[in-house]
Amino acid sequence: MNRCRVCHTESCKKSRLKHIEHCNEVCRIYRDNNKEKIRKHFKDTYIPKPKHIQYQWPPPIEKRCTKCGEVKPVELFVKSSKTKHGIGSNCKECVKLNSKKNRIKNQKVKIELCPKLSKSEKSRIYRQNNQSQGEVNRCKARAKKYNAIHYNHNPKIELVLHDVRYRVQKCLGIDYIIDYILPLEKGGYNHHMNLQVIPKSLQSKKASSLSYTHPSLTHWTELPEFLISHIKNLEITVDEMSGKIFCPKCSTFKYKDEFFLKYKNSSELHSRCKLCMYNATHDWRQKNVEHITQYTKTYNKMNSDKLLARGRDYKKNNKSKVQASIKAWNNKNKHLKILYQNKRQTIKTSAYHPNHNPNIEKTFLLMSKRLSECLHVPYNVDHILPLDCGGYHHHGNLQVISARLNFSKKNRLNFHHPLLTHWTDLPIFLIDKIKL
Repeated sequence: MNRCRVCHTESCKKSRLKHIEHCNEVCRIYRDNNKEKIRKHFKDTYIPKPKHIQYQWPPPIEKRCTKCGEVKPVELFVKSSKTKHGIGSNCKECVKLNSKKNRIKNQKVKIELCPKLSKSEKSRIYRQNNQSQGEVNRCKARAKKYNAIHYNHNPKIELVLHDVRYRVQKCLGIDYIIDYILPLEKGGYNHHMNLQVIPKSLQSKKASSLSYTHPSLTHWTELPEFLISHIKNLEITVDEMSGKIFCPKCSTFKYKDEFFLKYKNSSELHSRCKLCMYNATHDWRQKNVEHITQYTKTYNKMNSDKLLARGRDYKKNNKSKVQASIKAWNNKNKHLKILYQNKRQTIKTSAYHPNHNPNIEKTFLLMSKRLSECLHVPYNVDHILPLDCGGYHHHGNLQVISARLNFSKKNRLNFHHPLLTHWTDLPIFLIDKIKL
C-alpha cells in the first residue's frame, strides 16, 4: 500500500490512477485560489542557476582513466571546462595515442622528391600525380569568369568523372575530355549534371554551338529546367533536320519567317521570335506608361521642326500609301470625320462655343449613324439655330433629323415642323448673336 502526498490516503496499484486524477484536480483548484501566496513563496525561495560550472573545492588527488582503466594522479589528466573539477576523463597518454591513430588514417601519401630537382620538374611531377584535382580547380576558375558556379554543384562527382576520363584514355589510347553539355558561354552552369566525358575530336566539332547534334552526345534540351533557365540569347540554333530555328525565350523551334532581321541590310536574324518580342514590348509599355508620355512630350517640343520636315518628306515620297491610309481611316471612322469637318467649319465662321462638349456631339453622330442603318433612311445632325444666322456650334444647339427635313429647312428661321425644335426654345446665351 502507498500513501498519496496530496490527500494522504492509502491506495493500491490498481486504484492509484484514480487517486492521481483526484489529486491533480485538488492541486489545480488550490493554485487558482492562492496565486499570490505561490508567487511570494517562489520569490523568497528562488535561487538562480549558475551561468558557468562552479568547480568543487578541494579537487580530488587521483582519478581513474576511462580509456585505459588505470588510477593516476590528477596532474597526468587533460583539463576540460565541462566537468565539475575541471579535469578531463582521459589521461594525456591515451589522448596522444588516439590523435596519432587519427592522423595515420587521414594522412595522404607523400612522394619524397630528390632535393637536386628543379622547381619546374617538381611542379610537373605534382601535376601528373594530381591531374584530376588540377582540372577541377581549372574548371572552377573558368566558371568564375562567367558567374556560372551553381550552389548545388558536387565536386566529388566531378572528381570521379575526371578519374573515369583518365582510365578510358589509358585503355583506348584516345584523347578524351570533359565537356559542358550546355556551354558556359551560352549560359550553362558549372554543375555535375551538366558534364559529360567525350572524345576530343567530337569536342572540337561541337565547340560552343548549341545546334550540334550527335548520337553519342546528350543534347542540352534534355537537361532539367533549373540548368537551362540561365541560357543567353547569343546564338540562334538551327535544327538541320527540320530547317527550323530555336527561340530560347519560349523554348520552341520556329520557321525563319517568324523572326525579325537584326539589321535592315543584313541577313542575320534576331535571337527571339516575333511573338516574344511583341509580348516583351507590350509588357514594358504597360509598366512604363508615364515615362513614355513624358518622353514623347519632351521629344516633340525639342524636335518639332525635324518632325514636320520628316512628315513632309514622307508624304512627298509615299503619296499613294498616304491616300490609301486616309481612305481606310475615313471608311472606319465616318462619324469622327464629320466631327472634325464640323469643327473646322465652325472655327472658320467663328461660331465655336467655348463650353461645347465634343463627347455629346459624338453621341449625336453615332445616333444618326444607327438610325440610318436600322431604318435605311439617311439621318443628319443639324444646328437648331443655323450658323449663318448667328447660331453657335454648341451641344445644346444640335438635333438629329432626317436628311429630307434638313434639306427642306436649310438656313430658314421661319420653318416649322412638329418633329423639330424651334430656335425660340433655346436658352438665351445661344441666341444672343442672332442675325434677323
